Amino acid sequence: MDSPESLMDDGEIADIFKEFEDGYEEDRMDDDEEQEKVQSGKSVQAKARGLINRLTAQSMSYVASEFQKLYSANSRSTINGVLLGCIDSSLISKTAVAKRKIVAELMLLVSYLNHKISQNIGASLVHHLVAKFEQLYKYESCDEDKRLDNIALCLANLYIIGLISANAIYEITQRICSPEDFRAKSVELLLILLKNIGFQLRKDNPALMRQLIISSNEQCKQFKQNKDVDSRIEFMLETLGAIKNNNMSKIKNYGCDIDKPTIESTLKSLTKRIRLPEALSDATYNDMLESANFHLLERRFEREETTKPTSEQQFVGTKTERKICKALGFNKPAEKIIFSALLKVTDYAEASNILIGFGNKYCSDVMVVCLHVAIHEKKYNSFYYDLINNLCKYHRKYKMAAKFAIQDKIRSLSDMPTKRVEIFKVLTFELIKSDAIPITVLKSVEWANMNESTRDYLIYLLKSISKLPEAECLKIMLKSDKRSSFANAMRTFTKCFLEDCELFH
Repeated sequence: MDSPESLMDDGEIADIFKEFEDGYEEDRMDDDEEQEKVQSGKSVQAKARGLINRLTAQSMSYVASEFQKLYSANSRSTINGVLLGCIDSSLISKTAVAKRKIVAELMLLVSYLNHKISQNIGASLVHHLVAKFEQLYKYESCDEDKRLDNIALCLANLYIIGLISANAIYEITQRICSPEDFRAKSVELLLILLKNIGFQLRKDNPALMRQLIISSNEQCKQFKQNKDVDSRIEFMLETLGAIKNNNMSKIKNYGCDIDKPTIESTLKSLTKRIRLPEALSDATYNDMLESANFHLLERRFEREETTKPTSEQQFVGTKTERKICKALGFNKPAEKIIFSALLKVTDYAEASNILIGFGNKYCSDVMVVCLHVAIHEKKYNSFYYDLINNLCKYHRKYKMAAKFAIQDKIRSLSDMPTKRVEIFKVLTFELIKSDAIPITVLKSVEWANMNESTRDYLIYLLKSISKLPEAECLKIMLKSDKRSSFANAMRTFTKCFLEDCELFH
């Protein structure tokens, strides 16, 4: 019987061997690529661990800049994972409570990177800590396990730094006080939080502190029958009483587990302030547990709109925020939350990231709030120009929303006080000059029936545009068709009120 090779000619056999060799080469290349990725991941991890080992308050700036380079050279999710792994191995120990200086320095690093690069970094850490806390608290941890204590210390440090809000801490304490899981360990965790940040919580939000005292007392009364934890409960009740009466001297070693001087001095050298502005939203415990994107409020907007409660129930803010919202005429829940977010930012880049996070669905609300707040300032503030300009360049929807919001303001110029009209003039000119909005925004002007405020507004705008360099001026005016009725209306206006204007010569 003939062999298989004898039934084929030499050319066919050669083709088969070539296909086999090509497939082998491809597999080998794939294996090489995978090995390179593994090696690259290991080198990144080694570099990150080396930076963490060198981290001190004095080297914070250098270590942060090196991490910024790592974030720019690799995907954020990769570096976030490496950073969280370093924190787990350094701080979340099962046998001992972490040293307060190490906790403070690592939480400072994450907060500073969150402040400088992206809010996703801080949100990922909070989500990671809360998820680990839930797993240990509900299923795994025994009373001798120190991992929960270390997580509570990390969250307390993040609160002192300013990365998370009083509301987030209150949500965590509510989880600790839940009747189904309340035990001796719960008392210890509450003591850690109260001893370290109790008075700061009372200062930031007295109403939440009062609710915490009530819920803690209720749980302790039910649990007091257990003699093993009776002394700890008594001590916790004394601590709660001291916080309630604002008697700091009654609590020995208050704040001893948090290195507050290091936090304040380091932040002052890095950001010129002793506490970061709260960067992450007042999310619920379940929001923080479900996703690392809990700081983006789009899902919470949708939840509020589907339930449709009253306006007071929809927006949870401080008394001052609610008062300002009422004075500015913000009635929609979305407008109130956007305004509340603007109050907490430090620069236009941070504000842009937060507002973009709300989603394109709220472009019009974002622009209405930004414009309305801008003209209610005491004087022109370039922050709002930078913010609106940045959003307009990010997506066309923001550009259209800005155009419509400005047109609405133009129609109501006669109702505006002179001071606000002056601010609105400058803001509109700067936005037209930077090409954030086109000159056609003036189509909303009623040229035939014009009031004095609108006339002064147009005179300022057209005169300012005419004083720009010729190339810039031409670029702006090309946005409108020379033969259109709008261009003819502007031409007539300049002849009547701006004799020296050369826009249409």
